[in-house]
Amino acid sequence: MKQLLALLIAVPLIAWANPDSAAWADPDLATETAEVAPPPPPPPAPKKPAAFYTLPFHLRPISAGNVVRLDNVVAFYDATDAVSKGANTGGSLKGIKQVSILNAGYRIAKDFGVLARIGLSNNFPNKDHPNTPGTKLQNGYALTNGALLFSYTPQFVEGDIRTAFYLGATIPIGSGGGSKGNPVARNANMNNLMVRSAMDNGMFIVNDMAIMAGAALAYVKHGLTLQGELTYLEPMRVRANKPDTGFYQTDVVKRNFMAGAFVGYAIIPQLSAGVELRYQLWLKPPHNIRNQRNSENPDVKAAGDKRMSNLTGALGLRGNFKVGEKTFFRPALSYGMGLAGEIGDQKYHLIQLDLPFIL
Repeated sequence: MKQLLALLIAVPLIAWANPDSAAWADPDLATETAEVAPPPPPPPAPKKPAAFYTLPFHLRPISAGNVVRLDNVVAFYDATDAVSKGANTGGSLKGIKQVSILNAGYRIAKDFGVLARIGLSNNFPNKDHPNTPGTKLQNGYALTNGALLFSYTPQFVEGDIRTAFYLGATIPIGSGGGSKGNPVARNANMNNLMVRSAMDNGMFIVNDMAIMAGAALAYVKHGLTLQGELTYLEPMRVRANKPDTGFYQTDVVKRNFMAGAFVGYAIIPQLSAGVELRYQLWLKPPHNIRNQRNSENPDVKAAGDKRMSNLTGALGLRGNFKVGEKTFFRPALSYGMGLAGEIGDQKYHLIQLDLPFIL
């Protein structure tokens, strides 16, 4: 009896001292008081690394980014045969031309960027004028027009499909512009369209402001880059527009269409190879081309027809070197040649040294 009485007294005391111990006596209480720890969250899926993109030679990059790029092209030409068939070279039969364009790009926000461009244009012709022997031709040095280009570059299918849309304008600040502009500088710009495969015409037409709009599409996967782009350019006269005040530009508006295709492949992470095609077509050509096409001389007319469009092919190599925590140096060396049109008829050979820093 004493043992039973002691047990009855001890049980409440134990329960009071340790409340959780009462749970064994009531299954419902045990269910309410026992807490089950939630399972740990699954680890985040590893982020898919971006596929390696090979930067084209003349085509615009497919993505917006922070970049400083010095793009240099030296052109060798021989227009001897073309002139004998009625072509107008605007100067020497043979010589060397050179254009350097400085590009500075800034990524404004995700998929949005802006690119500013300015260049130097140089012309080193043979000294004797083809039509007037003994007349010495001058070397030409000129600042090109500036350009400002905004881009929207969304990606799809985990970055395998990339697109870009461009809108911008040139700024008519090039040397030789206006009614009183230096004619040597003006010609140095106008005669250097082919150095850039006629793909940057708005930068060399110094009396015009050109509106440009374009789109590009690329497939990037397994080290392969396939890219194509289309661009519309409309230069509009804003200088040298008053007769009897010096140089007068007849053309009020010109219209230009450009297209390009690029195939690149990363041989190793540090080296890529690429092939590029560039096509340019005048939808509304300058008056000097129109005059040639309207000529009664069949050779001159044929030369004018050739100047309506240009086709260029190029191939080369591009490096990829990490030079900082987030900085890459991606130099390229390429060779291009005119295949058709004025650039082919005058036997242009193009050597490009491209020096971009991706920041």
